[in-house]
Amino acid sequence: MQRALLLLLALVLVPFATAQQAPQDLKSMDLDELLRVVKAEEDKVNHQVLARIASFQTEDAFKILKRAVGCLRTENRLNSAYGEFVRFRDRPDLRQQSIDFLHDEARSHQRDENQRAAARGLTLFGEPAFEALEQLLARHREESVRRIAAQPLIPRLGQIGSRKAAETILELGELRTGPQEQVLFDALLACDGSKVDSLYTSLLLDEKTDERWRSLLLSVLAKRGGKGVLKGLTEALGDASPQIRTRVLEILGERKERGSLKKVRRHLSADDEAELRQAIVTMGQLAGGDEDWEGELFELAEDKRVAARMGAASALLELRTQAAVDTLHRLLSDADWRVRVEALQQVANLRRKPSVPKLIARLDQENGRLKRDVAIVLRLLTGLDHGITGARWKAWWSAEGSAFELPELKLALDAERERAERRRDNSTTATFYGLEVVSDRVAFVVDTSGSMSAKAGSKGRSQTGDTDSGPDRLMVAKQELSGALKGISPGVLFNIVFFSSGVAPWQDELVAKDERTFEEEVEYAARQKPAGGTNIYDALLVAMEDRRVDTIYLLSDGDPSAGQVTQPDLILERIGKLNRVRKIQIHCISIGKRSDFMRQLAEQNGGAYKESL
Repeated sequence: MQRALLLLLALVLVPFATAQQAPQDLKSMDLDELLRVVKAEEDKVNHQVLARIASFQTEDAFKILKRAVGCLRTENRLNSAYGEFVRFRDRPDLRQQSIDFLHDEARSHQRDENQRAAARGLTLFGEPAFEALEQLLARHREESVRRIAAQPLIPRLGQIGSRKAAETILELGELRTGPQEQVLFDALLACDGSKVDSLYTSLLLDEKTDERWRSLLLSVLAKRGGKGVLKGLTEALGDASPQIRTRVLEILGERKERGSLKKVRRHLSADDEAELRQAIVTMGQLAGGDEDWEGELFELAEDKRVAARMGAASALLELRTQAAVDTLHRLLSDADWRVRVEALQQVANLRRKPSVPKLIARLDQENGRLKRDVAIVLRLLTGLDHGITGARWKAWWSAEGSAFELPELKLALDAERERAERRRDNSTTATFYGLEVVSDRVAFVVDTSGSMSAKAGSKGRSQTGDTDSGPDRLMVAKQELSGALKGISPGVLFNIVFFSSGVAPWQDELVAKDERTFEEEVEYAARQKPAGGTNIYDALLVAMEDRRVDTIYLLSDGDPSAGQVTQPDLILERIGKLNRVRKIQIHCISIGKRSDFMRQLAEQNGGAYKESL
C-alpha cells in the first residue's frame, strides 16, 4: 500500500509546477516582506516566494501563508500556495492545523477553485490526512473535489474490498498513466465476491464504458474464476472493439476455457488481422487432440489471408506432430515476410534438429533483416556460427550433421552473448548511433522538436543564447543519418520520417537507395529545423503504414507531448497490438536522457535500446 500511495502522491504534485521568475534576494526577506511581494504580484507571484514563506516552518509562517492564499485567484497559483502547507508536516502541532485548514477550505470555501486546490494540497500529507480526505469523499457535493480526494484512498478502498468500494474506485479513479493503472488494477483485484464480479462484467459489457477501462476490467477478470466471469468474458467476444475482442481471445486461450470453443471459432472469419491471428492461436490452445481442428489448421496454413497463415504458424507449435513440423517448415518459405517471421519464431521455440537443414536452405533465399534472423536462429539451435551465407553451413552440415546433437538452450545463449560482444568491437556494418543497420526495408523516424536544438551531449533543454559552438542534437542526428545511409548497400529500400508536433515523411513509401535518392534525402534532411512538440505515436503510425517496412529506428530526446496519443503507456499498448501482425523490429535511441518508455518500446517490439547521453 505504501508503494501505491507514493505513486499517487507523485502524480498529484504535477499541478504545482510553475515557471515565473523568482526574486533574487528571497533569503534576505522576512515574512512580512514576502507577504508584501505576494500582495503586490498576486497571481503573477513566483511559487518560490510561497515556498520561502513555508520554509520558516513557524507559527507565524503558517499564518502568513494562510493570508497569502487570500491574495490569489487562479487555480494554478492556488495549487502552489495550498501545496506549500505540506512543509509543516514535520511539526506535529502545525501539521494538524494545516490539515484542518485545508480540509475547511476544501469543504466550505465559496470558490470552487479554492476547494479543488485545497483538496490537492491535502492529498500531499498522505496517511495523516486520510480521515479528512475520507470525509470529503463521503460528503462533498462536487465530484471534482471527491475525485481529487479519492486518488490517495484507492489502495485503502481496495483493502475494504466491498462492492461499494469497487463502485467508488470505478467512479472516481483516474486512468491516465501506467502508475495509476497499476494502482487501480491492484485495488480492483483486491475487491472480491460475486457482487463485485457482477459489477465488473456488467461494466465490461456496457459499451458506454471507456475502452481503456474495459481493457483494465478484462485484466482483472482474467484473474477471476466462476461461471459468471466466464459468461461475461464470452459475451465480451461481441464487443465493438477488435482490440477488446482480441484481448478476450487471449484470456480464453490462456485459461484453457474449452467451453468457449464454439464462440471462439466464429472469429476465424474476423476482418481485423490481429483478431484473426489470435482466434487461430486460441483455437490451437483449446482444441488440442481434435482431429477435425487439426485438419482445419492445415487448411488455414494455406489460407490466402496473411494473418490466418501467421496464426496457423503459431498454433502448429501446439500440435508438435510430424505433419505440423513439416507444415511449419514449409511456412519458412511463405510469400509474405511476416508469415516467414512468425514461422521462424516458432521453429526457434520448437528446437528440433530437422529444422537445421531447412534453415540453412533459407539463408541464401533471404536478405536484410530476415537473413540475419535466420542466422540467429541457426546459432541458437546449434550453438555454432558459420556466418550468414549458406555455403559454410552446408559444408558443416554435410560433414557433421548426421552425428550432431543440439546443445541445451542455455549453452547456445551463452555462446551467442560472447559472439555479440566480439561483433560490437569489430563490426563493419552500417550503423545508426552504434546500432547495426542490417535491414533492406528500413524506416528512420527522427525527432525534430524544439528540444533537439540543445547542444549534443547536454542533458537539458534548448539553451537560448548558448555561445557553445558545438553541434546541436539535430545536427548530430543528421550526421548519423547520413553515415547510416552511406553505409547501406545500393538497392536497399529506405525512408525517413521526421516529426515534431506534426509528421513530415520524406517519401510516401520506401524508395531504393541510389546516388540520386541519397542526395535528395540529404537535401531534405538539411531543411529540417528544431521546433515544436514530440509526436512519437503518429510518427510511428506513418512509418508502419508501409507494409514493406520490417525495421524502424526511432530517435527522440523527449517524452511524447503531441499527437493523437501522448501517454507513454497507451502508446506502448497500441503500438504493441498493431505490431502483433506487422512484425516490425523497433529500435530506439534516446538522446540526452534515460527513457524507460523508449526502452520498453524497443524491448516489446524485438528491437535494441541505445542511449546517447
